[in-house]
Amino acid sequence: MMFKAVIGNLQHEDYGVVTLPFPVKDGDYDSDWEMLRGLDVGEAGARDCCIREIEGSVPVLKQLEGTCVAFDELRWLGVQLDAFDKYELAAYQAMAAKLDLHDVKDFIDLTFCCQQATVITDFSDLDAVGRRHYLTTHGGCAVKSEWESVDGKETALLLLSNGNGTVTPYGVVFDNGMRLEQHYDGHRLPPEPMGDALLEIAAISAAEAEMEAMPVWLYLPASDDQIEHALKRASIDPQSMRLRLSHYDLPGELAAAIDLEQDSLSDINHMCRAIACLGKQELHKLSAVAEWCGANGAEQLWRLAENLEDFTFCPGIQTAEEYGQYMIRQSGHFAYDENLEGYYQFGDYGLDRMLAEGGEFTKTGYVAYCGVTPLEELMSRCRQVEPRMGCMV
Repeated sequence: MMFKAVIGNLQHEDYGVVTLPFPVKDGDYDSDWEMLRGLDVGEAGARDCCIREIEGSVPVLKQLEGTCVAFDELRWLGVQLDAFDKYELAAYQAMAAKLDLHDVKDFIDLTFCCQQATVITDFSDLDAVGRRHYLTTHGGCAVKSEWESVDGKETALLLLSNGNGTVTPYGVVFDNGMRLEQHYDGHRLPPEPMGDALLEIAAISAAEAEMEAMPVWLYLPASDDQIEHALKRASIDPQSMRLRLSHYDLPGELAAAIDLEQDSLSDINHMCRAIACLGKQELHKLSAVAEWCGANGAEQLWRLAENLEDFTFCPGIQTAEEYGQYMIRQSGHFAYDENLEGYYQFGDYGLDRMLAEGGEFTKTGYVAYCGVTPLEELMSRCRQVEPRMGCMV
């Protein structure tokens, strides 16, 4: 937890308050939002959450106390700050104090430029101070020959002697010419770290598709409420929006099977929920099964993911003989005797099994279907639409 905020309704103090931790944990978005709705705040896009108090490991955020923010703005800020290292967090807090920020929009914008500032929290090692300043002013990296020639102590003394530092509760900060520029327009939140998300999708209205408008960034899997709020904040009509896959944390075969022109956002999100439950070996199996079935689209992928136990997958197997050897030696179905190795007809048995199972080889192993429901029925696309998310096509 980076911080927790005590939130109330500015117009109705008698409604009480709720205390929420940030960043919001996976699966907690809906419950947090329901608590806010109990105070008659938290409306998508509305800055109606009055911050009564903030505490935690980012004390500079106390400058937001008494202001009203949108719930998603705090959620975004929690995710972004949680990705900062100790030095970045110190620079962020020092610059927020130096600039005397009190608007959540400015706090969001600052996350994109605070890395340009140098902050000194410990003067005991001037060489380290100087080297850190050198890295800060050179984009965070340096070639080996340049780095070896840096005199850290001299660099630090020159920095301290220029008199441009500002003393803050979080260290002495030098802005190095940093300017606070707009990244957040108050409606569409900027990109954020993916974290445990499987897909980063950019959503934009059909009218804006030909323009260089900022998209809405969706990180899936997410709750239905979270998706709806993000689109509502940006006034995007789900029935005419366009989707673009920006980044993914999936095997390439699975990502390639998604069809953003045909798949509904509901199916894509459902797919991500199903895949997020799988372990590494199961994900490897799903890739092979999807290849064998010729899966096309998010709905077929989530159907396969939710019925993965109905498939046999033998990784690395590429011939009937290898499959026969696997079944007789390793499957546990037979009392294998190595003294009879020369009498086993691995190839014949493997071929018989394949014909009985209807299995085939993929580039990563042998796959067969052993479920009760006919595979064609399992893979068929359902055209009925769920009422809540069905409009997101």
